[in-house]
Amino acid sequence: MKSYEVMRTFRRQAGAKVVAAAVGLTKNHTDKWCRPVGGLETGELNPLDRLAQLAALPGGRALVDWLCGRAGGFFVRNPAPQTLRSATGRSQQARAQALLAAHSQAEAQLAQFKLDVARAVQDGQVTATEAAQLRSDWEVAKSELESFVVACERGSFRLGALFFPLLPWLAEAELVA
Repeated sequence: MKSYEVMRTFRRQAGAKVVAAAVGLTKNHTDKWCRPVGGLETGELNPLDRLAQLAALPGGRALVDWLCGRAGGFFVRNPAPQTLRSATGRSQQARAQALLAAHSQAEAQLAQFKLDVARAVQDGQVTATEAAQLRSDWEVAKSELESFVVACERGSFRLGALFFPLLPWLAEAELVA
């Protein structure tokens, strides 16, 4: 979805007058945010476009982090899945091995996070330092899991129906090896 389409939907839902009043501009000015920029269109860069430009600058990630915090959440970058790069265009066996490796990595990160949580609550309290470490560890685990899911969504691990019965055997072989 283009930024002007997002702005158009937002403006429709919130109300054009409400949006204009919230940012101290005219309704006509905010209308320009809802049209494409360039060519015969009379749109102008909207706040989303401008934020994207700022976020692309060195240190711009802090802006995104701040905005996500204001919206009640956290920003987690979607890492480029290494499994996607290593599995695409390879044999079914190579794809199966990449799938198992990606699954193992995601599981290991999640297990490590669970272990960190268990350690933090062991004494019946979680200090500010422990909480900060948990946040950091959680971001790493979320990124790893997101990487795995993105690779799955992109078809990185499509092996073919005849190959799937071998996956449990391959998993056991990986664990034994």
